[in-house]
Amino acid sequence: MSTKPFLNIVIADKNSLLVKGLKEMFRQDDRFDVRATATDGELFLKLVERISFDVGIIGWKMPYFDGRQVLTNLRERESSVRVVVYSGADVSRQVRLLGGAGFYSKAKPPDGLVEIVCQVGQGNCIFPFEKHETN
Repeated sequence: MSTKPFLNIVIADKNSLLVKGLKEMFRQDDRFDVRATATDGELFLKLVERISFDVGIIGWKMPYFDGRQVLTNLRERESSVRVVVYSGADVSRQVRLLGGAGFYSKAKPPDGLVEIVCQVGQGNCIFPFEKHETN
C-alpha cells in the first residue's frame, strides 16, 4: 500500500550537487514530493509564483537573491510557503526574525533535515535553542 505524499517541497541552494543529494534523500521518503529544484534565490521565487508547494528548503548564500532577500520577498508577498534555511552559517536568529519557519545546520547529519521539514510542514517553527547571555 503506497501512501500519498503529504508534503510538497522545493529545494534551492547554490551547490547543485547538494541540491541533487537532498532531492534524492527526500524522494526516498514517501512522505514527500519534490516538486522542483533551483540553484539560486531568484529561480526559487519564480517557482513560488508558478507551482504550489508547502515547504521550501533554501540555502542562505545563493546568487541573485540570497536567503535574506528570499525571506524578505516572501514576507512582503504574504506568501503561505514555509521556508527552512539549510546553511553552514549561524543565521538561525536572522531567519526567525525574517519570518522563516525553521533552520537546520549543514554541520549536522543531513537526515535530521527530514524531521525539521516534517515539523515545519505540520505548522511548527523549528529553531535551535539560543542561550541568552546576561551581563
